[in-house]
Amino acid sequence: MGQVRIMEAHTVVAGSGAAGFNAADRLRQYGVEDVILVTENVNAGTSRNTGSDKQTYYKLSLAGEQGDSVRRLARVLYDGGCVDGDHAMCEAALSCQGFFKLVELGVPFPHNRYGEFVGYKTDHDPNDRGTSVGPYTSRYMTEALEKAVREKGIPVYDHFQVIRILTNHNRVYGILCLDKSRKDFVVVKCVNLVYATGGPAGIYRDSVYPQSQIGASGIAFEAGVLGKNLTEWQYGLASLNPRWNVSGSYMQALPRLVSTDEGGGGEREFLMEFYETREAMMDMIFLKGYQWPFDSGKVWGGSSMIDLLVYRETCVRGRRVWLDYRQNPGGRKVDFKEMSMEAREYLEKAGACQDTPYERLCRLNAPAAAFYLEHGVNLEEEMLEVAVCAQHNNGGLSVNEWWQTNVEGFFAVGEAAGTHGIYRPGGSALNAGQVGSSRAAQYIGAHKDEGRSWDEETEKEIMNQVRQWIAMGERACSQDKAEEALGSRWKCGTRQMSQYGAMLRSFREMKEMSREIEEELKKIMEEDAKEPEAGPGQLADHRAFRLSRFYRYLDIRLCQKVYLDAMTDYREHGGKSRGSAVYLEEPEKGRAGEEQIRIPELAVFSLDGPGGRAHDQEVQEIWYEAGSFQTQARWRRVRPLDEVMEDQAFEVVWKSYREGETYR
Repeated sequence: MGQVRIMEAHTVVAGSGAAGFNAADRLRQYGVEDVILVTENVNAGTSRNTGSDKQTYYKLSLAGEQGDSVRRLARVLYDGGCVDGDHAMCEAALSCQGFFKLVELGVPFPHNRYGEFVGYKTDHDPNDRGTSVGPYTSRYMTEALEKAVREKGIPVYDHFQVIRILTNHNRVYGILCLDKSRKDFVVVKCVNLVYATGGPAGIYRDSVYPQSQIGASGIAFEAGVLGKNLTEWQYGLASLNPRWNVSGSYMQALPRLVSTDEGGGGEREFLMEFYETREAMMDMIFLKGYQWPFDSGKVWGGSSMIDLLVYRETCVRGRRVWLDYRQNPGGRKVDFKEMSMEAREYLEKAGACQDTPYERLCRLNAPAAAFYLEHGVNLEEEMLEVAVCAQHNNGGLSVNEWWQTNVEGFFAVGEAAGTHGIYRPGGSALNAGQVGSSRAAQYIGAHKDEGRSWDEETEKEIMNQVRQWIAMGERACSQDKAEEALGSRWKCGTRQMSQYGAMLRSFREMKEMSREIEEELKKIMEEDAKEPEAGPGQLADHRAFRLSRFYRYLDIRLCQKVYLDAMTDYREHGGKSRGSAVYLEEPEKGRAGEEQIRIPELAVFSLDGPGGRAHDQEVQEIWYEAGSFQTQARWRRVRPLDEVMEDQAFEVVWKSYREGETYR
């Protein structure tokens, strides 16, 4: 092992999205002077590089006569299923604080001439709580928060790839980074780590996450952090190049859906194999705009059947799927009078009854068409390739009411934190990122004088971890054809995850994939532990690149292992198809009260009957045992919302606040 640089900070924020920058800004606000932010690429990540037709920010209603309150909002979040009550309450109570901070920083959320911040209804939302500044809402947020951080002089270390969490006796003591600018290794000692690395975007091939977003949850699991609700995701139709959700007006414009062979030939409109009439098919295409995320409850008689049929084309038949805005479905003119009243009235009121899907799209949302033209795809002249893609992880790392994990000093915020459940209102993730990062900063600020020193035993243990982790990377990258083999395994692993562990989940295939990953991890970590001879501190360019890719790949495989085991444990626990996922090969088919779904070339699956979702009030937590390469799962009841809704007299709360009991 070559020379390793040492840095120190009281609190380190890892990640440069909206949650990460807010954490750093709030930490300084709450009195933590010695805070730094490290990031692999300050201009990468989901917050800065993703969006949708109308990217939503969800918060308490601030306009109109419709009644709303913190507790009403908390109830909606809690009722999504598998949500802890304290998280629902916090995300409701701090929603206005986070929103108005963004307004003050210059994020241009719309308000009327009298100052009311108007809103609209989003999915799973009984009120008009959604707001937006357009398709790049999260980018505006990230840029405004970054400006605030830099104006405060908070150090930002770019091109720092976190490759290991350094812990001892279930406490965090620092992180090991690969500095890709100086091409050397860095240990950053710290008392607290705020993990804002985003969701595990890299585990899937079919993904709408920006290619710059990988995630780093695998090394958090390796450090002993619990995972929570890892089974709960959001999937939906998205274009592959560029990666972008095709929700809203993209589907309401009624494009033609076709599939081709790998070379682009053999074109056919595959939806017509299932729907009895062209009009019934177009009604479902229209509804797909409203009901964009896949929902197992909207399969039979709903628009989510389209997602299943697209999956069958891409993952079972090995074909490619395209949206064609040049021609109408069926290749002939649309008779809008033959469509459902909902679709007809919407398109007529919008003046969007033109002859072609492209003309209708331009009428409904001209910027939506312009977006693709800006990214090299002319929808008027060429088709757009799509697939069912991973879009957001509702689960993540398990945190308490202060967003601290089970590892002391390790906080997870943003999409890295698992505070959502089965369902969530559209846009609530952006609010959760602001709330969670603020809560973590509040707690750290209240305990900023509680230091943690590196004694001799800790120093020895931590530096041993550093040597082993670096040596492992050096061994892996020194093997013949290591780069070629890594690329092949990476491509195969993400393809399998999209095929067996995404929207459709095969119990047998997930078990087998987990076993293969386990064997691979053993091979990587249990090979001859002899360290390479010590060399210079700086790495050659090609060496640094290879090491960076290896540690990314290792994180992905660790993450895939834990997520797959969470999914199979859910099935073994009696869980059924729900929310974003359909579980195939269910052992007990056709039980009373269940509805069976049969689609040619796909296995039978069952949906919960009238009794409702059996595990809505339970949370699955899972952890990875680094020594055995195994996982263990446990189930617990959700922390009830009613327990945190107890009314207290003002004087009681004021006294607790003055005496610092609020932050205990």
